Amino acid sequence: MLVSGFKEAYRVLKIGGKACLIGPVHPTFWLFQFFADMWMLFPKEDGYIEWFKKAGFKDVKLKRIGPKWYRGVRRQHRLIMGCSVTGVKPLSAWS
Repeated sequence: MLVSGFKEAYRVLKIGGKACLIGPVHPTFWLFQFFADMWMLFPKEDGYIEWFKKAGFKDVKLKRIGPKWYRGVRRQHRLIMGCSVTGVKPLSAWS
């Protein structure tokens, strides 16, 4: 189960520490979805957030990422290249 990797990151992180993950996201345009589903797993953005929260992280934030030249094209094709997700191990955490 993928959440176990996030739980391990949570376990080894010191209290108050921040974890960051950068990964691809599932496309929203139907043609890109078709090819993405054929080739690899592209989680939806809320999947990353859910994994972080299930592992115990607090203050979970997601930011869409991509090169500046791509941002205008993304609106047209609704394709997001990736995201960064961060979460903090709370002060009242167990390890």
